[in-house]
Amino acid sequence: MMEFGFNSKVASDAFDEWSGTSDEMVSNDTRKLLEGVRMIGHGVTNSKTFASTSQSAMTVDEILFQSRAAAKIYASKVAMRMDPVWRDKLFGQLDSLLDPEEWDELDNPLVTESFATFIKVMFLLLPGRRPGLGLTFQGNIIAVWSNGENRLTIECLPNDIARWVLAYQVETGIERTAGEAKISRLVDHLSPFELERWFARPLSEPA
Repeated sequence: MMEFGFNSKVASDAFDEWSGTSDEMVSNDTRKLLEGVRMIGHGVTNSKTFASTSQSAMTVDEILFQSRAAAKIYASKVAMRMDPVWRDKLFGQLDSLLDPEEWDELDNPLVTESFATFIKVMFLLLPGRRPGLGLTFQGNIIAVWSNGENRLTIECLPNDIARWVLAYQVETGIERTAGEAKISRLVDHLSPFELERWFARPLSEPA
């Protein structure tokens, strides 16, 4: 069964395979990204590297290129477990989020560890709908699902931590709640609110 571009049969196996990228799992596009990062001279970076690197010596284009490349290279580690169509759409969303022409130089680029948490969250939740994506000022990725008055927002923090805010419709109106936990407990925290209210695809919504 394929949900949200992930094969649920192998999702649990993939969740334990975050380290090490084999040659067969690295596409030609990923190899080009790796080479481009080497050409810039800073390698694939994480948030700590960004913090310690003198960004004044880099252009905005270079900083955002590194951020996009680091995220896509991380995704390549589980590329064999992802539907190619969904993966391409995800990469398109990253390109849009980190578009130099739309970038505010006061914002921080995407934190690679935050993106890693996001990918793991998707494997855990296996939602039937793609979320809208955004970035916090700190560079953490935000996933948003909306279905009528029902809305779920998950901020993916480094170190496998998720922070969520949800709104759901009940007979008396809209109720809201929020929380934070390790992602291994995320399903347990969200399940009482009936995940399908956010993740089920409305009949009017295209695939």
